[in-house]
Amino acid sequence: HKVNIMQLLNNVSDEAAGVGAVNTVVNDLGRLTGYNTDVFGVLKSLDSYKNSLSGKDITIIGAGGSARAVVYTLIKYFKPSGINIVNRTGQKAESLKKYFSERMKFESIKCFELFPDNLGEIIRNSKMIINATPVGMYPETDEAVISQPEYFSKDQIVFDLVYNPAKTRLLAIASKQGAQVINGTEMLVNQASRAFQLWTGETMPVPDLIRSLEMMIGE
Repeated sequence: HKVNIMQLLNNVSDEAAGVGAVNTVVNDLGRLTGYNTDVFGVLKSLDSYKNSLSGKDITIIGAGGSARAVVYTLIKYFKPSGINIVNRTGQKAESLKKYFSERMKFESIKCFELFPDNLGEIIRNSKMIINATPVGMYPETDEAVISQPEYFSKDQIVFDLVYNPAKTRLLAIASKQGAQVINGTEMLVNQASRAFQLWTGETMPVPDLIRSLEMMIGE
């Protein structure tokens, strides 16, 4: 839907055009403008890891609208050496590779169909692993896109865009191996704060909302 809606809009922001997906629409007297606030959410979530990710390989699980925002943000702001896209259907991953190699001139994208035989090698060689799928979201909390503990290490960062539960099975497995883990709460609230600002002109109290959401969700 984030991609298909673009053809129905009067305008899209530069960021949304770069991502190739829209998640926020502003109606100005019937004139519809599309934005992508997921980029802001990803950027705020990963801002403190810029130095750690520069020149490193990153693996993304998933190839939907959220994955598009992740790829765009990583290329534009984090300068990775390479990006692996692992997806259930290889064709969708290849579509992302083609889009970003042409639009952003980033040639270092490799695509893999879920799950390749060499998934362990791909994960172990990645500085960051990002789950951009809903796998592990409540109520299916026993699921994980990667369930092999030996794939993770203390030198890695694992970012799960899922926010409920706060600690998904993927993050629990990775943290036991010493990896730094990030859940999707900060991204969820920050992308929402950007949409709220676009709609109302007001600023959202982000830290308060993050605390409230974490209290409501719990573990």
